[in-house]
Amino acid sequence: MNIYVLYPESEIENKWIIEFIKNLEFTLSRVLDIKTNILRKGHEFNSINKNEYSNSNSLFIFFNGIQNKYDPEFYNELSVLEENINNNGSNFTNTFNICMTPELNSDLPNGLKQAKQYNFYFFTSRRNILKYLEFDSSKSNAWDKIMDIANDIKSIVANNNKQIESKLKYIVYLGRCSNDLQISRDKIQRELKQRNCIVLPEKEISDINNDIIYKQLEDCSLIIQVIGGQYGTSSNNRYSNPELENRIIEEFLNNNKDLKRLIWFPANLKSIESRQQLFINKIKNKSTGNNTEIIESNIEQFKSILPEKLQEQNDKKFLSTKEDTEVETLKKQVYLISKQNNQSDLIKKYAIQFKIDINNFVQEQNEISYLQYLESIATFDNILIDNSNNDSIWLDSKLKDLVKAIGMDRKKTHKYIGIIGKVEPENYNFSFWLKHIQPIRSNNAADLINFFEKIRDK
Repeated sequence: MNIYVLYPESEIENKWIIEFIKNLEFTLSRVLDIKTNILRKGHEFNSINKNEYSNSNSLFIFFNGIQNKYDPEFYNELSVLEENINNNGSNFTNTFNICMTPELNSDLPNGLKQAKQYNFYFFTSRRNILKYLEFDSSKSNAWDKIMDIANDIKSIVANNNKQIESKLKYIVYLGRCSNDLQISRDKIQRELKQRNCIVLPEKEISDINNDIIYKQLEDCSLIIQVIGGQYGTSSNNRYSNPELENRIIEEFLNNNKDLKRLIWFPANLKSIESRQQLFINKIKNKSTGNNTEIIESNIEQFKSILPEKLQEQNDKKFLSTKEDTEVETLKKQVYLISKQNNQSDLIKKYAIQFKIDINNFVQEQNEISYLQYLESIATFDNILIDNSNNDSIWLDSKLKDLVKAIGMDRKKTHKYIGIIGKVEPENYNFSFWLKHIQPIRSNNAADLINFFEKIRDK
C-alpha cells in the first residue's frame, strides 16, 4: 500500500509532521500484515502518478491548517487532488484529513470535505486556546489518534482483500460536544469502533438541521450524547450546536419510542456559564423517560458499561422482531438487485406465478443506506441480480457485495443466486467463485423459470 502524506512545501522540515510520519509508520508496521510505503509529498506533490488515484491500495493523507495558517498554493494543489480523484471514478474513502484547526475546513475543496477527519488539536479548558496534540509521552492523546488512523487503514486493507473481520453489530449516533469534552468523546468513539460499531455521523455536521440529523438517526440502534461544562459554538445564533442537536433528537425520539438514548455527564459537573447550566438542568429535569438514561460518571466508568447497554438494545430489538421473523421465514422470498427497472415487470410476473415475494433494490433509485442494503443481502437466502444491461464492472460490484454479506449475518453462501445477462465478471476471482457456487444463469428475464421453480420446490 502506498500512503501519500501531503503538506505545504514550506513545511517540509516541520518537526511535528516528521514526528507524525515516523509514529504512523511505526504503528502501521505492528497493525498491518502488509508492507506500506509512506511517501512524503511537499514540493513533489504533482509528481504522483495519475493511476494511483484509482488504485484502492493508495491512500492520501493531507494536513489542513498546519501552524493555523492558509497557504494558497497548497490549497490549489488540494484542488488538483480532488479533481484527479473525481476524474478517475474514485470516491474519498481513502482520503484522510489531518485537521490542525477547525477554522480552515471551509476552505477545503468540496470533495475533500468528505474525507475522514482526525482532529489533532484541543482547546484549553480555561482560556479556550487552541493547541496541538503532541507526541511527548506514551500517554499522549496523539498516540490514540495515530492508532485510530492505523485501524481505519487496516479496515480499508481488509475490505480491499474481501475480508470481513467481524460482524458489524450496531449503528450508534454519537452527538456533538463542546471543546472541553472533545477528548472524552474521542475515547467513547474509539471504544465503540473497537466493539465493531459504526459511529455516525462519520464526519462533523457543519449545518445542523432536522433533515440531516433525522437521516443519520434513522439507521441507528442507539444514541449517545456527551454534555460538558461549556455552552459551545452556535450555527444558528440562537442555540449552541449541542443544544440544537438535542432538540432535534428529542423530536425524533417522540416518534421513535424504541430507540434508546444515553446522555453522559462527567461526575459532579457544574458549569460557570449560565446558559450551559440551564441547558444541563433542563436535560436532567425533562429528558428522562423510557427511552433515555442519564449517566453521571468518569469516562472510564462510562466506557465500561457501554457493552452492557449495547447488548440491552440488541436484546430488545431481537425480542420485538422474533415473532415477525418466524412468520417471514415461512415465505418464499427473493432479493432482486438491479441497476434500473428494465426487467422488473417480467420478473414480478414470474414471482406472482410461483407465489414468491420479490423485494427490489434499484441502484439508481436507492433510498436506503449501504449498510441496510448489505444487511438485506445477508438476510435473504435467494438473490437475483438483474444485469440485463450487460455491464461487467457493475456485475463485479454486486458480486463483491454478496461476498461482504457472507461474514455479516450470513455464515454460508446463499441458497440460490440467479444472474440475468450475457457478460462474465471482469475480475477473475469472481469468475472462479461463480464456477464454485454455480448460480442459475439466464440471458434475459424470460429464461428465469428454472430459477423460480427451484425456490418454489426447495
